[in-house]
Amino acid sequence: MQASDYLRIKLQSNRQLSIYTQHGFNSFAQAIKNTVSDIYSGIERASWYTSCLIPRYGDVCSELITEEKRMSLSIASVFKHHDVILHMFVLYFEMLEKDSEDGNKNGSVRGLVKGIAGHSAKTAVGRSTRHAIAYALSKALSGSEIVSKVVAEIIASCKYSHR
Repeated sequence: MQASDYLRIKLQSNRQLSIYTQHGFNSFAQAIKNTVSDIYSGIERASWYTSCLIPRYGDVCSELITEEKRMSLSIASVFKHHDVILHMFVLYFEMLEKDSEDGNKNGSVRGLVKGIAGHSAKTAVGRSTRHAIAYALSKALSGSEIVSKVVAEIIASCKYSHR
């Protein structure tokens, strides 16, 4: 091995080492920024709870407690349902169907449900049929990679905000 080969290998290894060091510092700086942001958010959230100590801000305190309960139930729901996107679609289509029964008498949703479920729409079989239709539509949509990707990106991009 000649000196030039050794020098070239040494320079390449030094270059690679400096690239790894730079990536390490950048990752470290980003982690520090994220940690500081999380600490700030935690302190801000804790400061909101000082409203529980002031009697005239009881409505703010009760709103915070309600929000905590809602968030806890949402997190539990994520672990409870295997396919969260599928469950969201099922709930959506069931809500549409319920809306068609309650107030949208002549709407397109009502026509779709009547056309598919027919005369049995008012019986238990009809209800099962409507739930099956909602589940089938939800399964088809949640199985679509495009829809799943879009829904996951929208959910991931949502940031928690409080008044």
